[in-house]
Amino acid sequence: MRKYSSCIAMAAVLAAGGHGIPAWGDSWDNQSDARWHVTLGGFSHHARETFAPGREWQEKHSGLGLQQRLMGLPWSPGAGNEWRSRISFGTLEDSRGYLGSYGGLSVLRELTHFGPLRLEGGANAAMHYRSASWSGRMHVVPVLMPTLSLTEYRSGFGVDLSWVPPVRVGSSGGVSTLLLQLSYRVDN
Repeated sequence: MRKYSSCIAMAAVLAAGGHGIPAWGDSWDNQSDARWHVTLGGFSHHARETFAPGREWQEKHSGLGLQQRLMGLPWSPGAGNEWRSRISFGTLEDSRGYLGSYGGLSVLRELTHFGPLRLEGGANAAMHYRSASWSGRMHVVPVLMPTLSLTEYRSGFGVDLSWVPPVRVGSSGGVSTLLLQLSYRVDN
């Protein structure tokens, strides 16, 4: 349990590091569509195999996080309702099987909607606390990820697909990865 609580605390610190972001639950727009979502683990696909003999990437990731979805952009109140921001933090088992954490801000624009389904696209700027080697050395790694999000607004279920670019940490080379995460709205 201590391992989880320290990762959650690190994720909250990483997420709160942005200046100019409103306090949790606050909105810069009285017409806000603010909603809290729980994010659940995820699935990934790596662009190549590991170079470590006898090791394989873990592609099923346990984890738990919180995400607050907000209408508009915090630094541009006149941006319009087609833009949405998300403040996220949580824990996620990384591709080497070590429990890490993340915190970040996503900016998404509605691409299309059909019935209760909304497709949004944008980017997620995040800090990941994750392993940099098979020995479990942990590092804070900045990441900018293109993201697509599909949400069914009546039920609150959503799916986010992000491309994690290869990031080199120390002597550890990165590998391009697709990450799929599930979410569910908790404040109906």
